[in-house]
Amino acid sequence: MRRASGRPRLLSECLVPAQQRWVLGIEVLVVAAVLWLIWLRVPAEVRADPQPSRPAAARYGVPAVAPALFTIGGAFLLASLEAGFALLAAASLAAIIAGLLFAWVALVEILR
Repeated sequence: MRRASGRPRLLSECLVPAQQRWVLGIEVLVVAAVLWLIWLRVPAEVRADPQPSRPAAARYGVPAVAPALFTIGGAFLLASLEAGFALLAAASLAAIIAGLLFAWVALVEILR
């Protein structure tokens, strides 16, 4: 990996060399807006929990973690802050974990 101005180049700079951070921030914010629209359109029946003992934060807050991290990361990139890349990594991991948990719950419910 070549060095630019004495530091390793970021992966996104290698993939899209001439793209500014604020442009990536706009792209991430657009994707985050789509994620929020999907989260809002999920029917209440899907978010309803058969175990009413679980707090509402677990039903509504946990699925909103990834979109929230993408939104904050996009805002940081829009401000050209490098911390936005770390938030995007955390958001990606949160989205993968949430997808795996949802798939697990769906398979358990199907097998009942």
